[in-house]
Amino acid sequence: MSGPLSGLKVLDIATVYAAPFAAALLGDYGAEVIKVEIPGRGDPVRGFQPMKLDESIPWATVSRRGIRKRLRLT
Repeated sequence: MSGPLSGLKVLDIATVYAAPFAAALLGDYGAEVIKVEIPGRGDPVRGFQPMKLDESIPWATVSRRGIRKRLRLT
């Protein structure tokens, strides 16, 4: 994606709305956002209602630009 922040990488290690929303906005402007969630639990917002197709709509909204990769940390 191109934009004024193209080439910038953002590491989103926060949970619950404010910082993930800010990271999504940075992604909207072209930054590459890498989302890191709590191992074994994920972001608490994943369980928030309402749900659509087994996915939390609030979570899908605030993490819309994140790169989703599963990492195994040992």
